[in-house]
Amino acid sequence: MSGRARVFGCVLAVCMGSFASGQEVQPAKETNQELQARLAKVEKEMQELRAKQEQQQSASGEDIDSLEKRLAELQGQASGSKPGKRRFMVTGFAFGSFENVRGADSTFNAGFNPIFLYSPSDRVLVEGQAEFELEDSETVTKLEYIQLSYLLNDHMTLGVGKFLNPANFWKERLHPNWINKLPDEPIAFDQDAILSESQVGVQVHGVFPVASSKMEYSVFVSNGGSLVTDDPGAYGTMQFDNYTDTHNSKDVGGRLGYFVLPELEIGYALEYDANVTPSSSDSGDAKAVIQSVDVNFTRTLTGGRLDVRGQWSFASLGNVVFDPTGAGGFGPVSLDNSRDGGYLQAAYRPSNSKSDLLNKLEGVVRYDAINLPSGAPEGVDESRVTLGLDYWSAANSVFKLAYEIDDKHGGVDSNAVLFQWAVGL
Repeated sequence: MSGRARVFGCVLAVCMGSFASGQEVQPAKETNQELQARLAKVEKEMQELRAKQEQQQSASGEDIDSLEKRLAELQGQASGSKPGKRRFMVTGFAFGSFENVRGADSTFNAGFNPIFLYSPSDRVLVEGQAEFELEDSETVTKLEYIQLSYLLNDHMTLGVGKFLNPANFWKERLHPNWINKLPDEPIAFDQDAILSESQVGVQVHGVFPVASSKMEYSVFVSNGGSLVTDDPGAYGTMQFDNYTDTHNSKDVGGRLGYFVLPELEIGYALEYDANVTPSSSDSGDAKAVIQSVDVNFTRTLTGGRLDVRGQWSFASLGNVVFDPTGAGGFGPVSLDNSRDGGYLQAAYRPSNSKSDLLNKLEGVVRYDAINLPSGAPEGVDESRVTLGLDYWSAANSVFKLAYEIDDKHGGVDSNAVLFQWAVGL
């Protein structure tokens, strides 16, 4: 038998493990242990083949190249099947709550927000969150977000889909119930009051070094929000949940966050849409400019941990005439449509206390407010002070009790007692 025939025989023997009845066995079905065994066998046989080639000088370079290609393929399969290379995980959070608001019936509530993560490779991540929450007599199901991400490099990630609004720091980072230190959300960021909760589009985000510090950034293009023009009880507000754009104008924006200190980040965000008036409306064109500033400070002190956070947002939609022809039965109405709102919150937890009880308690105080344009149909200016006490039964389990002091400027105040137990999964 010639040297070439012997080489062909070795290659054929190696490849016989990958074929059965003329069909290739799918590598993905093999365990990592099996792939490692096949890999070791091929390496051993290639070493033997190299030794024979050196002795007989009869083996063809083409045969070696073929075997090396097969070896590289098996190495890639073995690497891809290692733990952590392909992973699916379910996480999220759940809560049960009680609220007793002055002037309304007291009620219990509950919700479950599973988050699904799938990473088919080191650079690709699929992330989605569903929301199941009780509302009146129904269970409301909502797709909170679904984003496909691709790691372009160490400082840049591309995201496509429905994602939490990068310009709304509260919603993107702090709103999950087991992270939020109080049972409810600040007025300005609850139910899309000023900033949207999510966007449908594309974004690029990441972190890059600045001298001895760092800066994080997000830039996005999304379906534009839609100004409500035909509802006598809500004209002038924004409808952000436009999964199909209602006008030929896109929302562009982003956020920059600079770490002044390792414990202190200051952020600025901007959203702009050249025209938010629906194509079917006879109201004048309006553009939206929404700006937001945020501050986030956390520091571990001798006795425990201090957490101070705040965000304030400003929305300007211009001076718009609603129902100009009177066909809607409530116009014409002119509204200088600018509004603002936000919150400032401080929390302290004596986590280094020698008392097992004290180091699980956390005191919280929050001021939040929203200021509406004069003549806005949806309500009046409102501010609140909320005092809360949290009990951390575990690192991801918190019981929250709060008393909310409400001040509706010109309306009926709605003080409230709130309770919530939230668990991160």
